[in-house]
Amino acid sequence: TGFSDPTRKEGQDGMTPMQQALVYCHYLLRPQYCLAKEIYASCGERIRCLMAEAEGRVHLIDIGCGASACGVAFAELFRDIAPGMTYTGIEASAEMRGMGKAFIEEICRGALPCRMEGSFEALGKELLEERHGMPSLTVFNFSWFFHNVTAQYAERLALQLADIMARHPQGKFILVVQHYRNDSCLN
Repeated sequence: TGFSDPTRKEGQDGMTPMQQALVYCHYLLRPQYCLAKEIYASCGERIRCLMAEAEGRVHLIDIGCGASACGVAFAELFRDIAPGMTYTGIEASAEMRGMGKAFIEEICRGALPCRMEGSFEALGKELLEERHGMPSLTVFNFSWFFHNVTAQYAERLALQLADIMARHPQGKFILVVQHYRNDSCLN
């Protein structure tokens, strides 16, 4: 199993899952936050236009969120024009979900409703359906995600996303994929 495998148990490498999460945050949280902020800012004008069309109804679904660095970066750039924005982090590691929720709540001072789930399937259709009775914007952010999943899982997720988009033609959708430059294939 690799370092990013959330099923690892204490003793496999001498670190508990919480210690692994702390090491991850120590080395990767700031660089991932800075890169995400740069990516979002580079598309900022288009994102702001779509937010205005959606009258501020914005939902960021951060798949592979880790400690929510991308969620914080997105909120810092765009929460001013979408104060009703919501955030859902999807992360397999319970320890990282806990850190991510705490990070979002601390940085955003409770102004960004935050939900954390262990899988995309755990979202349930009601969460996605509640936003699409009227025009809205859903941003699917994939944070260094595809390296950790199989091609079959990625294909199944793509089909789920296509189905969501087809059922909500009045909604707007943005997909942001953050991927390591040297990583040329799926796991």
